[in-house]
This record gives sequence, C-alpha cells and structure tokens, in this order.
Amino acid sequence: MLFAFYCLDGADAPNIRPQWYAQHKAYIAEVAGQIAFAGPLLVAPGGAPKGSLLVLDFPDLSAARDWIATEPFNRAGVYASIQVEHFANYWTQKAGFPPQA
Repeated sequence: MLFAFYCLDGADAPNIRPQWYAQHKAYIAEVAGQIAFAGPLLVAPGGAPKGSLLVLDFPDLSAARDWIATEPFNRAGVYASIQVEHFANYWTQKAGFPPQA
C-alpha cells in the first residue's frame, strides 16, 4: 500500500542538508522499486528546498514508519516535522513527467 511522507525542514536544514545529501540519495535508491514519486518541496519554482514529498509502497504503516525513522535527513535533524499518511493514487501520472518512449 502507498504511503505519503510529507517532511518539512527545520530552521537549520540549509546548514545540515548538504552534508547528508549523498546518504539521503543512497537511502532512497535502496527502495527505488517502491517509489511512486519523490522529490523536494520548494520555497519557489527552482528555489531552495523546504522539505520532501515522497510516496512509497510498503506492506503496512509500521514498515513505513520504520523506514522514515532511519532516513538520513530525518536522523540528521534536517526535517522538523514528518507526516506519514495512507495514500491512494487514482490517476495515472502525466503532468510534470517526461513522455514515455
């Protein structure tokens, strides 16, 4: 089942985020086959990140919470708040994605 992770940065995130970015990307890559979509929330188009929005497939809420608990940005204190919610994707993703070959 799909879970949405709505993660908002803390005040010190701009100082912490760069040093943890590689670990964050590697951790996300470990679950690449489970990702519906993932990316940063931005202050403005093309602007600085202010958090993350991730939608991933996990067997249950406990597994989703276990995964985000050890996510590098979370462990490092980049995120000030995280919401984990059940998510239902009723639409085929079209906007913002490159055409399929």
